[in-house]
Amino acid sequence: MSELKHQSSEIDPRQTPDSKYNVARQEWDRRIGSKVVLIAQLKIAIIVVFFFAVMACCVAWYYANRSVVLPYIVQVDSKTGAVITVDKLAEQTKPNAAGIEYFVWRILKNTRTIPKDIIVYKNNWQEVYAFLDAQTSQKFNDMAIRENHKEKIENGKTSTLMLKNITPLAGKEDTYNVRWQEVHYGKDGKKDGEYELEAYFTVNFVTPQVDTIYINPYGLRITDFSISQER
Repeated sequence: MSELKHQSSEIDPRQTPDSKYNVARQEWDRRIGSKVVLIAQLKIAIIVVFFFAVMACCVAWYYANRSVVLPYIVQVDSKTGAVITVDKLAEQTKPNAAGIEYFVWRILKNTRTIPKDIIVYKNNWQEVYAFLDAQTSQKFNDMAIRENHKEKIENGKTSTLMLKNITPLAGKEDTYNVRWQEVHYGKDGKKDGEYELEAYFTVNFVTPQVDTIYINPYGLRITDFSISQER
């Protein structure tokens, strides 16, 4: 009551409402209204803080559980095994000439060798597809069908390759000539034939793909090739 008396004494009698009761009720409504607004603002602030806290937890969980792959390219001496260079993949996007020759020969060997086991044969080809585009994939498939690879495996026939040389063509840094000896064996292991072959491979480089980065870390692509028997 003392508070109401104090408030009423400050009211100008010329103002409305002119009733002390109405003045007290107006003051009460003002105080209650301000508290309701304050509570509403606090609720909004709590909701906003809670939302950002949940978002922060989600972001932290994502980065904590994300697998980050940072591949390195390690070049070693083929004779001593000593490490020559170690580079992050992002810092070295192309191999040197010897590196390209290695991959070209590996591709050729995997597609021309006929093993006894069909699983080994399929695994070899699955690896090769990481280096091919749609056009060269079809071209290699046509070669395998034309030469009856699967039929030879079913009949117990095999073949091996021995590299003679591989060199880049003069004036064409993206094209490599490969010459090798190919020996075919029958089911009994006896030699069926021996051939001298050569091939030309045209290469290019694309951005390495995450799913094949451990097979093809440089993004090397075979864009065209031809194979023929030496005369």
